[in-house]
Amino acid sequence: MQHYFVDSQNYFFDHAIIKGSDVHHITHVMRQKVGDFIVVLNNQGQAHKAKIIEMSKDLIKVLFVCEWPLHHPKARITVAQALIKKDHFEEACIKMTECGVFAFMPLLTERCVIKWDEKDIPKKLERTQLLMKEASEQSERLFLPKLHSLFSITNLPYGEYDVVFVAHAREETNHYAKILSTLDLQQSILLLVGPEGGFTEKEIDFLTSKGAISLSFGHTILRSETAALAFLSVVRFLLEE
Repeated sequence: MQHYFVDSQNYFFDHAIIKGSDVHHITHVMRQKVGDFIVVLNNQGQAHKAKIIEMSKDLIKVLFVCEWPLHHPKARITVAQALIKKDHFEEACIKMTECGVFAFMPLLTERCVIKWDEKDIPKKLERTQLLMKEASEQSERLFLPKLHSLFSITNLPYGEYDVVFVAHAREETNHYAKILSTLDLQQSILLLVGPEGGFTEKEIDFLTSKGAISLSFGHTILRSETAALAFLSVVRFLLEE
């Protein structure tokens, strides 16, 4: 059954009201009708199998049939992804969501060619949130990834994480898969991924001073939007093994 995240203000004791773009998706993409079943979630620890009982152009009302089992994420991986070209950045957001990222933050670094104007940040974050919501519903995630605002290298909250890693193309010893296989993956983990051209040596030195561990991703150089996916895929494999 298709999953849909509903704002908590529209999530009630025995029913929920679906609004916005999900109405179009349910009606015109999935072509569902009154009497069909879906799964609704409020991202606050509640989920239900629900029956569609009312449909209009603007909203859909569903009646809860039974609770839907929820499983909290095993891994808490936050990815700080440097700003890259729009299409690649958005694709990275979608794929990271599918691969189980716990939280995501856009990151501004010295070599970022793409910049976000201050006035455009809310719109950019709204777009990113929408993409991650759609990817969560498509992949049947039970919780949405948390989306942080834009950070720079210097103002990241490093102290909030148990372990901090940085993807570094010139690292020669700490292979990411080997490091992950020895790690408690239920810790709070932050992975920083640089833009095209990677981090500068000055940035690597700063990150090292903050306790970050440089990781090698093998002999080939991965594109910026690929590195976090490789990392999350290994985490996913280790947890499901």
